[in-house]
Formats: sequence, C-alpha cells, structure tokens
Amino acid sequence: MENVVFAIIAISIFLLVFAWISTGKEKSTRSVQKFTVRFSHNYRKLALWVLSGFVCFTLFFSLFYLFGVEFDIEILTMMAVLSVASFLLWTVSSTKQLKVNHDTITYRSMFGLPRKMSAKQIDRVAIESDESLTIYAKGKIFANFGKEYSHLSNLQQYCEKRDIPVQEQDSYPITKWTYLKKVVMIAAVIGVCVGIFINIIVVPIYLIHGGFEVSLLELIIYFVGVGVGVAAIVLVALLPGAVRVLCLVAAQEKALAFSFCEEMQSLGICKLDYESSDWFIALENSSFVVLRRDFVAEFKNRKSITAHAAQVTFIDSAGKNRKVRGTHDRMIELEEWLLSDS
Repeated sequence: MENVVFAIIAISIFLLVFAWISTGKEKSTRSVQKFTVRFSHNYRKLALWVLSGFVCFTLFFSLFYLFGVEFDIEILTMMAVLSVASFLLWTVSSTKQLKVNHDTITYRSMFGLPRKMSAKQIDRVAIESDESLTIYAKGKIFANFGKEYSHLSNLQQYCEKRDIPVQEQDSYPITKWTYLKKVVMIAAVIGVCVGIFINIIVVPIYLIHGGFEVSLLELIIYFVGVGVGVAAIVLVALLPGAVRVLCLVAAQEKALAFSFCEEMQSLGICKLDYESSDWFIALENSSFVVLRRDFVAEFKNRKSITAHAAQVTFIDSAGKNRKVRGTHDRMIELEEWLLSDS
C-alpha cells in the first residue's frame, strides 16, 4: 500500500506542476489578424486553484498515512479522485481554443481534436443574448464560445472586416427578475470556490484536534455544509443590492404607469447591458442599474465612495432623491447619459 501512496504523491505533484507551468500568463492583443480565443485566464486560474486545493488535501492524507496516523483510507482515495477530476476540469478549460492567423482558422475542441479551415468557409456568426458566440461553417456549427472566453471582440471585428454576417440571435427579453437570478448564480459559484479553500485550511486542523475520528460520509457532509454556508452568506450580502434594483424598477413602473416586462418585450431588449435615448441598463460584476429617461427629473452629482465604486444622485419625477451605485466607469457612463438630454 505504501508504494501506491508514493505513486499518488508523485502523480499529484506532477499534475499540479504541469498545470501551473502550462497555464502561464495570458497574452492579450488587439490584433484582428492574429489572436487566440480561449477560456478566460481568470477562470483557468480558478480551475488551477481548485486543483491545487485537492492536491494539497491528497498530500496531507498521504503523509498522515505514511506517518502511521489512523484515519479512514477512503478519504485519501476520494481526494486522489477529486485531484484527477480537477485536473480534467483544468484540461477542458485550457484545451478548447480557436487560433486565428490571417485567413487560417484552427479550432481545437475540449477533447483536443483540431479542425482547420479558411475564413471564406465561415457562413455566419451568431451572438446570443448572454453574449456567447457561435460560428457556423458549411451549414453546420463549427464552434461556440461563452462570454467567459477572451478575444471574442477581436473575432467579431475579424468577421466584420471580411464581410462575414454577424447576427444577434432571437432570445428571451429580460425581466425584473433576471438580475436576481444572476445574484443567485454568483453566490453559488463563490460559495463553491470559497468553500473549497476554507476546507483546505480547516479540515486538517479539525482532523488533528479531533483525533482523526472522522468518516468519509462526515467529511463529505462537512464539505457540502461549508459550501452551502458560504453561498448563503454571499447571497445575503448581495441581496440588498438586488432588492434596491427591484424597488427602483417598481418605483419607475408606478410613477410612469408601465410594465417593465412588457416594455422589454416590445423593445426586444434581451441583454443586461443596453443603452438608448430612453433606457440605461448596465450590469457589471454585482452592480446593476436600470433607469428610464423620463423617470429622471434632474441630475445632481456623481461622487466616489470607494476605490472601485462610485455613486450617482438624481431627483426622480416625483421630486425624490435617488441614488444608484456601480463601478467608476459605469457611473461616468450614466452621468454622461443623464446629461446628454440636458
């Protein structure tokens, strides 16, 4: 059994070192002639940190076994399996990419299978409401990329310069509840990621002080409990902002006697990032702003509240002071939008 444990240690270290060396640094470019569309560097780094966490657990329990500490050996097996699964997750996030080199386009699927074609073979490019992008070639789907992939704007400009049709797909209009769904998703993702890192620190300490009297089932329950707990805390922290957005939308509906959902439906607004003479809708990170032009009577000021956030104050159509918050760039855009009608 000791030979197996040594093999687990060697394989775990190899996978981790290989992943860290391969990830490297993301090379961003503005070129529309030569670039690579691939999974965002930040997301790949996140997958890498998840892998690092499970490898650390695997090494902890391997050393415990070698030093004769008694514990459920199934825990070590589970950590080794999770390390391999995390490595596969990192591999999938790193493998899928589209390399553009002037007229030559090479696509590599998540399984590493390459396909090559020329730009002339592209039929069209479709942009979904969630900003994901699908490439059609020879009447079939050639490749698709979510908004979390880098250099999508380069690809869009590349196609436009070659007169390749870039179309927005029909999709469902946004509603007042769309942002709330985003908040729940953000909380879930953060809960899973933070929960893993908390476990990296807490579990070894718990096992040491608890005399290692813990079963595999108890450890799984603890993992799930921490993840759910962190997600709940994040959700509670983000909910006030979501409630403020819902209240602001409700106030506009009441003051202007309209239905937000019906208005979005009639205008065909399907994105959480939209600006026109009548509407300013912007989502960035966890901040969200929804304003209709005739709800704003007067712009008052914009001020910085933190190093990364700002606040815009205005008077609504009923003479009440209103405040909205967001990133500095978004609040500057909002100020310019409000003043453009002055």
